[in-house]
This record gives sequence, C-alpha cells and structure tokens, in this order.
Amino acid sequence: MWEGGLRMPTLVAWAQHIPAGKVVVSPSMLSDWMATFADVAGINAPARTNGVSLVPSLTGKGNQAESLIYSEYSEGGKTPDFKEFEASRRGRKRGQMQMIRLGDFVGVRYDVKSADDDFEIYDIVSDPKQTTNLASIPSCNELQAQMKAKSLQVRKADLEAPRPYDKAEIPAVEILDKTYTGLSWKFFKGNFPYVVLETGLTEVSKGVSKHLGNEVPKSSGA
Repeated sequence: MWEGGLRMPTLVAWAQHIPAGKVVVSPSMLSDWMATFADVAGINAPARTNGVSLVPSLTGKGNQAESLIYSEYSEGGKTPDFKEFEASRRGRKRGQMQMIRLGDFVGVRYDVKSADDDFEIYDIVSDPKQTTNLASIPSCNELQAQMKAKSLQVRKADLEAPRPYDKAEIPAVEILDKTYTGLSWKFFKGNFPYVVLETGLTEVSKGVSKHLGNEVPKSSGA
C-alpha cells in the first residue's frame, strides 16, 4: 500500500488525439481505464464502476472528473527486509491493508482491525517517500476523520473477501438541512445492453415516488 508499490507510470499513445510528449501528473487508478476505453468507443461505461474517463486529461479537451484513489487487500506475513525499503517499512506486519488519497494527502493503514483504526497520513507531493507521518498533528484530525469516512463510503463489500470493517456503519455523504422522502427516478432514452452511467445522458422524464411500487411510471423506448 506504499507509494513504492502503487505509484506506477503509464505510457499512452493515440495518434492525432494525444499530443506527443504530454505529461499528466494527476493521479488515476486502473479502474479508470475501462471508463476511458468506453468513452473512446463512444459508449457509456457500466454503472457499477468506480472509474472515470481520462480522455479529458489525455487530450486536453473537456473537464476531467476526479479519480477515486483507493485500494485494499489482505496479505499474510510481513513486508520484506529489502535494503531499498525505508527502515520503517521493513518487517511491517501486513494483514488487512488500505490506502486512500484525498488531494495531496495519502492515508495508509496496515494490519487493520476495525474501521476506527487510525491512518498514517503523508503529504505525498512534498514527501513521496512517505517518511513523515502527519497523523499526530492536530491540524490533521479532520483529515483523519475524512479518510475513515470516505474509505467506508467508496468501497463495496465482497462476501468472498471479508474485511474487518464490512459491518461498520457507513457515514452519510452529506447532512442536509431538510428531510426528503421518496424514491427519485429518471428515465433515459436509448438501447442499453446493461445499466450504464448517466454521464452525458439527458433524462426524458423524472420524478419522486413515495413507494417502491407502481407509482413509478413506465416509459416506452427509455
């Protein structure tokens, strides 16, 4: 989960679309490439994806959506004692591990036991070797809370890969000053072989229903 294992360069060639020698420094994830290829092919990416199209960054045209930089996996044993590793990285017990990036800051936690475990926090732009853990600085308390909340909000539980925080309560994305009741629905016109992202689509009708029943109208051709 450290930058040495996760930060990898990518070379992209697309004649007449991507200027030669162009350098993109904004972070992205492997999951962004399906959305990118779908965008290039002129089709909508599936709704069940965390990726965003990188075409705006690559071509310099359009507004680039922010990538979700998050990863988790479980591994037994400890990190190797390679001399190339920072001393604090050698012999670390792995277990359940997580990484999340918010702006210029990356949160990392190893051997996670619960959703309440603290992240180590690093300014990844000025400290790419992750040598200075900022988690104990009072000004990072809010960032710590944001990382704990965000890591629960963005992930999807997998029955085949249970995690120690699967049953933790997921924080609300936003606290509104008024209460909304009902099911918000929209219809989009098109022939979709799968449930697609709404990006670039215009709804032909929309509304709010109070029940999951026949109140949602049927729309032919949508």
